[in-house]
Amino acid sequence: MNLDVSLGIELGRRRLVLAVVRKGLRSLNPGPYLAIDDYRQLSEAEVAAQVRRFLQESGGGTENVVVSLSRQMVVTREFDFPLEVEENLKGVVAQQVAKLQPVEEAASVFGFRVVRRDPSSGRLLIQVVMARRDELEAFLDQLASWGVLPTAVIFSAASLEELLRWATRGEKGQPAVRLLIRADSDEAEVLATAADGRTYSAHCERGLSGEGSVEEFLAETGRVLSPVGDEFQEFDRCWLLGKSVVERRAEFREIMSDCDLLTDRLPLAEGLPAAEAQLPAVAWGAALVGLRRGEPWCNLIPAERRVARARAAWAPTMVLASLLVVLVALLFLRGYLQQSALANEIDLQMQAIQPAAQEISRLREQLEQERAELEELAGLFRGRQTVLLVLRDLTQRLPEDTYLQNLQIQGDQVTMQGYSPQASALLPMLMQSPYLDSVKTNWIQQDARQGGLERFNFTARIKSGPVETR
Repeated sequence: MNLDVSLGIELGRRRLVLAVVRKGLRSLNPGPYLAIDDYRQLSEAEVAAQVRRFLQESGGGTENVVVSLSRQMVVTREFDFPLEVEENLKGVVAQQVAKLQPVEEAASVFGFRVVRRDPSSGRLLIQVVMARRDELEAFLDQLASWGVLPTAVIFSAASLEELLRWATRGEKGQPAVRLLIRADSDEAEVLATAADGRTYSAHCERGLSGEGSVEEFLAETGRVLSPVGDEFQEFDRCWLLGKSVVERRAEFREIMSDCDLLTDRLPLAEGLPAAEAQLPAVAWGAALVGLRRGEPWCNLIPAERRVARARAAWAPTMVLASLLVVLVALLFLRGYLQQSALANEIDLQMQAIQPAAQEISRLREQLEQERAELEELAGLFRGRQTVLLVLRDLTQRLPEDTYLQNLQIQGDQVTMQGYSPQASALLPMLMQSPYLDSVKTNWIQQDARQGGLERFNFTARIKSGPVETR
């Protein structure tokens, strides 16, 4: 069950990597990735087609996207300020960044954080990361043409911080200082984190090629950490990342016994080679930043181009849902207790009025019996009244030379038999009766014994509805 999904994009000088991370109920799961080598040499349409196809197949979505810039695309500086400037730290940093921009065309976007706060000396060490505004906005425009609007643009060290936090989650007894070394053939960077949350990152000018010495490379990492003095020079745990490191892992362990591949701690897809898992690592870290709440400290997107994150607030939702369940349970319990008390009260009152209720029931049965008898009598009376009305109507309607020999009424069916000089002329007369309907001739016969009178047999149906009395 996926509660959220985030897309991380690593933008390097030569390689473009997209990777997905999905958030479950209790875990974070690294998803599929796409790596495009030498993407700057490809046509924009070709790159866009690959990106759109990946987004469609992976289900990564474009609502929660974080871009991580290569360390070669940003500039980091450390500034030492007195503690007094902390009240207006953003303004002071902006002034220092403006001094580093020789011309307006080289305007930068920047982010910063406090690396060390030393009350004893009254000093602040600030790390600032900067990127050229024109290059960043050009890439944002390119992403927009692909239908991707990132919520944050960070740099690789921030992605590595989140990846390290994720890989070492749940560890008991966090080391005082942890070192993360990411090395490829053309670049490398170092990330040092302390147990109290302080973090420092630095870029190495040289990578780790096949001919280079691991010992010389580690000496270079110590040099780039020199701005923070002895604070991060000694470490208790070292993690390694990068394709070059995988190939020369044994040499690293000869020098540092307590070092492991960071990707070995990630829940990767089964069968994914260790060397291949290094490609999307930074992009996965960027996606993890997108799953955290709050704004990353180094969001380099200009303020006027930032978009709000489309994220579900699951924790408040679950808390509110739990409270709702408790309230509903209390509501039902309250209703149950009230109904129980009311039922007991009703039982007592029923016992008190039971004799009167029995007497009322007896009288009601007697009343119903007498009502049924009355209805039966009324029915008989209505039937008899109807017969009398039909007889009166026939007496008045039939001619004097016509007489009925037999008249039978059963329910609403009437059968009449008699003699008339012209029996067929009687049918229209009977049809005009307000009491008869569906008048039919069964037979008409000449009867010589009656002086040539015609003998007839008619049937009809008494009309339904109220009986007309005249």
